[in-house]
Amino acid sequence: MGASALLLRDEHGQIVIVKPHYKAVWHLPGGLMETDESPRLAAERETFEEIGLQVRTKRLLVADYKSATEARPACMQFIFDGGVLSVEQLAGIVLQANEIEAWQAVSDDDALALVAQGGPSSRLANALAVLESGVPIYLEDGQTV
Repeated sequence: MGASALLLRDEHGQIVIVKPHYKAVWHLPGGLMETDESPRLAAERETFEEIGLQVRTKRLLVADYKSATEARPACMQFIFDGGVLSVEQLAGIVLQANEIEAWQAVSDDDALALVAQGGPSSRLANALAVLESGVPIYLEDGQTV
């Protein structure tokens, strides 16, 4: 079991985040991997399903092992670089009405704060650091090891 997301930015470096109907938290476009689906393809498919954009992944930023809890089994979560979206792409965003209620492009700090409302934002913080360093990172429960 696992999930994948794309880190998408606008031409000003703001991060695209989405707000699902079924959660109180904002997150990057993405979701659960399907059976026999790679993390990269899951990130692309989920992004298309959630916001209607076909975006190719650029590179892996973060792989995060999440330990099992009473609510879910252990899983891997991935963040890929989706690159910079053009003004035309942003204008072409179409939300999946039954799943996503809103999207916005926000600063790094605002994205971290909005994602943190639902729990730790360390995976996103590490993904942003990798954009600068160029070196992908492995995490366990959102923390470096």
